[in-house]
Amino acid sequence: MKKTFALAVTLAMVFAFATNVPAEEEMLDCDELVELSEALDTISAAVDDAEAEDLNEIDSDLGDVIKALRVVAKSEGNSSLTGALNRLEAAYKAKNQAAFVKAIDGVTEAIDAIEDEDC
Repeated sequence: MKKTFALAVTLAMVFAFATNVPAEEEMLDCDELVELSEALDTISAAVDDAEAEDLNEIDSDLGDVIKALRVVAKSEGNSSLTGALNRLEAAYKAKNQAAFVKAIDGVTEAIDAIEDEDC
C-alpha cells in the first residue's frame, strides 16, 4: 500500500508538472527537462517494483501521465521522444509491466538527449 501511495503521488506530480507547460508551442527549459527526467526515473522504478494490484489502482494516473507527456512531446517537436512515447502508450494499453518500464526508460532517454542537445 505504501508503494501505491508513493507511486500515485509521483504520478500526480509529473502530471501537474507536464500540464503546466505554458503553451503547446513552448519548449521546456533546462531545469524542467531535468525535473521531468528525474520524475520519470522515479515512476519507472516504482512501476518496476509494483505488484499488479497496485498498478490496477493507479491505471488511470499512468494514462494521465502519458497524456501529459504528449503535450511535452508536441511542444518539443522531437521525433525520438514521440517514438518513445508511442512505445510507452502501446505498453500501457497492453498492460505489459516490463514493456512499460522499458518504454518509460526510453522516454527518459529521449528527454535526456533533448537536454544534452539544448542545454
